[in-house]
Amino acid sequence: MTASRILVVDDEPSARSLYVITLESQGYVVDAASGAREALEALQHETYDLLITDLMMPHVDGIGLARGIRRDPQFVDMPIVLITALDDRETRIRALEVADAVMTKPLDMMELYLRLDMLIQGRLRVLALRERIQLSENSAVIAKVITPEVDGILGVSQEEDMITIAPRAGRRTHPSSKLGSVRPLRSGRSR
Repeated sequence: MTASRILVVDDEPSARSLYVITLESQGYVVDAASGAREALEALQHETYDLLITDLMMPHVDGIGLARGIRRDPQFVDMPIVLITALDDRETRIRALEVADAVMTKPLDMMELYLRLDMLIQGRLRVLALRERIQLSENSAVIAKVITPEVDGILGVSQEEDMITIAPRAGRRTHPSSKLGSVRPLRSGRSR
């Protein structure tokens, strides 16, 4: 299994280094950016499973960065964790409008690891579901393309929209059956 890739955004070099060291010790692949501009450049060149950003940064704060990322359809479901030294209700509510989680400094590292794992696993489930839906939609498109050819082979009545298979000699067809005569599947044994 491939290690999850995380982008950490913090204007403080010591905080970035701490995140990189501690998250890499937990098996994550971690890249770090010093601000919003550098983070957006990294997002254009690499695929990340999660973004962690500090709230208070110069120029564009963490909420502004998260809001900008959420506007781009390719990042709409990437989990974002906002880290803040502020612990007031208004800040937390504003942050939760654009982020999946808000954590307050000083961080409890065990809580951070658990939250990251939960968010990444949730994202993987969403991506898997999206892939299954896409496969299902592709199958439906293929079925629509193939159906006219198959209709001619199987004798599908367009008026009745059902398959009619001509019964073989000596076999009875149940009047309510839409499939006509159907042979039972045989096991590997001969009769």
